[in-house]
Amino acid sequence: MDDRIDLPLVRLVVEQFRRLCVTCRACRARVATPPRLARAAATPFGPRPHTEISYLKTFQAFSFERLQAMLLELFGPLLSQGGPSNMIRRAQRRFAEDLGAALVLLRQGFVMASEEL
Repeated sequence: MDDRIDLPLVRLVVEQFRRLCVTCRACRARVATPPRLARAAATPFGPRPHTEISYLKTFQAFSFERLQAMLLELFGPLLSQGGPSNMIRRAQRRFAEDLGAALVLLRQGFVMASEEL
C-alpha cells in the first residue's frame, strides 16, 4: 500500500462589514454607526490567524520579520508590521490572569541542570 501525504489548499475567507459614517457640518464631529456584528468591532483577524501567529512567534521563536515574510509569501500583502504585534498583545492579555498561578507552580518545582545528572 502506498501513501500520499499532502497539505490542503489554504484559502482566505474575507468578510466585509460596512458602516455608515457621517461628519456634522456644524461642529465637524465624525459619527459612525456601531458594527452590526461583534466580531467586526475589535480586529479584522479571526481566531485562527491569532492562534497560528501566536504559536509561530511564541513557541517557534519566529522573529516579526520572518513571520511577516512567511505570511506575505503565503497570503499576499494583507498584514502591516503592526498586525502580528497586535495579535500577540491580544493573546498575552488573555493569559494574564493565569500568569501568576503559573509562576507560583514553576517556582515550587525542582529543577536539575543536565550536567548535574
